[in-house]
Amino acid sequence: MTLITCLGLVVSLTIVFGVLMALFVYALAGMRVFFTFCPGGEIVSIVKGKEPKRFIMSHKGFHLNDPEDRNNFDDKYDRWDVIKNDWRKLPAGATLNGYDEGWKDNRNWLEKKFGIYWVGIFPLIQVYRYFFQWAEVQQKETPPGQEGKPGLTVKVRGENVYSIFAKVFPYLMELEEAPTSGGLPVKMRYVLNIRCINPLKALFWVDNWLAKTQTAANENARNYVGGSTYKHLLSEIEGKVAADPKDDFLKDADGNPLFFETIMLWLNDKMGNRTVGLKQLYGVEIVTVEIQSVNLTSDLGKRASEATMALYVAEQEAKAAKARADGLAAALKAEAEVMATNNYAPRLRELQALEKAGANVTIVSPGIGVTPMLPISTSTPPLPKP
Repeated sequence: MTLITCLGLVVSLTIVFGVLMALFVYALAGMRVFFTFCPGGEIVSIVKGKEPKRFIMSHKGFHLNDPEDRNNFDDKYDRWDVIKNDWRKLPAGATLNGYDEGWKDNRNWLEKKFGIYWVGIFPLIQVYRYFFQWAEVQQKETPPGQEGKPGLTVKVRGENVYSIFAKVFPYLMELEEAPTSGGLPVKMRYVLNIRCINPLKALFWVDNWLAKTQTAANENARNYVGGSTYKHLLSEIEGKVAADPKDDFLKDADGNPLFFETIMLWLNDKMGNRTVGLKQLYGVEIVTVEIQSVNLTSDLGKRASEATMALYVAEQEAKAAKARADGLAAALKAEAEVMATNNYAPRLRELQALEKAGANVTIVSPGIGVTPMLPISTSTPPLPKP
């Protein structure tokens, strides 16, 4: 065997070994043994026993405030806060040892190129897994013959998960029977778009952060419903909030209306009588809020709904009748002005009335004499017989 043949064999075996190792590492990452993947926009927790050891995040434009990272750790923030990469503003033209956007990327080539992260010696160190339950809105399957009537259904999901969302994710909330300012019982469904801003607080400082968030949100929602009319709640869904100052809904100290999203965003910094909110207690943040539906409940609610609809129809009919009356009044006023300034206008009005009547009438008028008016016909009269 020649030297060149030996070298070729060594190179071939090295390539084969490298491919097999890559496949082996990939398979281990899929099983979360020794290695793991971190999906985009999510945070994975690494635990030693039951205690959190570190966190891994893959979220473009953001990084974790890792206390072990000497280059990027900032003691102005809490440990493991999610921070923007450009949080350190540098003077124009200044550099920070070549850091990109004020943040130095310390990831190795395996993490950068393939998104595979080292976990530790299994089973001493492993990926944290926990049971998580949430509700979401899904579209119903349209029955045959009703293609034009799509519907929505609420699905409650519960499964073992390995991460938490650093990106915004919608969670459906439901407020059971709550009275409006007018005493109408309603059921409200709304969506909180939430993101995790500190995985240590969300996963290890509180038991079930979502359930506690829903409890706080429903308390605010119940207060909001109790200070608002049913009409106002419906207008928020349609995006056409009533501007009538007589409407009975919550207002701030200056008398301006408070919207549902506004009072929900308050929870981020203050919950009830506490001086802190969701961000400090649970490590999550509400970004936006949407009301999905507001429905009246019970037979009383159904009758009130029918009465509300009847009142709405009556108001619309009254507005239409007023519009017709205003139009007729304007037309009569214009006609009166014309007749007052034009001597031929009364005669033209008489001719129009006679034409509309379509009867045999004879007009006797000074200066004209006797003028027969025959019915106007659109048909062609027959020719005289020869």
